[in-house]
Amino acid sequence: MNKKLYTFRFVFLQYGCASALLIGTLFSSTLSQLAAANPTNSLSATAGTLLTQSDLPSLVFNQSNTPVTFERRGRPNHRTSGGSRGDCNDQLIALLPGTDTVTTSATDPTAACNLASMAEQTVTLEESPTLWFYIPAQDRAGIQAELVLVDDNAQALSIQTIELPAESGILGIQFDQPLAVGKPYQWVFSLLQHPNAPSQNSRVEGSLQRVSPDSTLTAALNAAQSPQARAQVLAQRGIWHDALDAIAQLRSADPSDTAAQQSWVSLLSSVGLDAIAQENVLNSDGI
Repeated sequence: MNKKLYTFRFVFLQYGCASALLIGTLFSSTLSQLAAANPTNSLSATAGTLLTQSDLPSLVFNQSNTPVTFERRGRPNHRTSGGSRGDCNDQLIALLPGTDTVTTSATDPTAACNLASMAEQTVTLEESPTLWFYIPAQDRAGIQAELVLVDDNAQALSIQTIELPAESGILGIQFDQPLAVGKPYQWVFSLLQHPNAPSQNSRVEGSLQRVSPDSTLTAALNAAQSPQARAQVLAQRGIWHDALDAIAQLRSADPSDTAAQQSWVSLLSSVGLDAIAQENVLNSDGI
């Protein structure tokens, strides 16, 4: 089967960021709706009090609510590229929920990164979601990476080629192939560091499914009065890719927004990605 080669495009994050200013009855109504969607992290305030982003709870991903309905085929997905030694910053890491914590020992800074981390299945509401990866520093700019999207029959739907900068950091890549609702997909992301020995290339892989929101999630998202509140709803309902992307958009719109930065760190830390939560986002400024 011939594989179509698509041109990669970086995601230009352009969403504006507005703090929620809710007063009177509108304020009380919105809080009630958000609390119903998020009973474990309900918001409370008296009428007439102003709500800002910093007043919202820490952003925590609830994996138990992820509406995954498909079975994973083949070998387990890895969100880290592996290796027997080195710091976490030397590894290729997919920003996904997973098992264990990706971290270097706090008591022994010289210890190798904990790499025993499998990726959980994820879902998205978007037709063309964005995946995020931590890319370790390269020995030169222009080294290529490859994102392959595969259907449930192990057929490649698209192959996207990306030129990497030399510096390390977190990179967002949007699928150029639309996803159908209800169908499972597999993807593999690899650094083409060894073109003559592909098995030596750093790689991570994941599986995801596009889902339609149910009436409860739709109502909660419609009630969200800010991108931050929307991300809160998505994270609590187990919609990983959309929650992470919403916070990325906030950071891009205003790099000085400390609330967005704190939410980003909180969300990554809640899925065991403490080691890279503070890393620079490479394409938040449009490169």
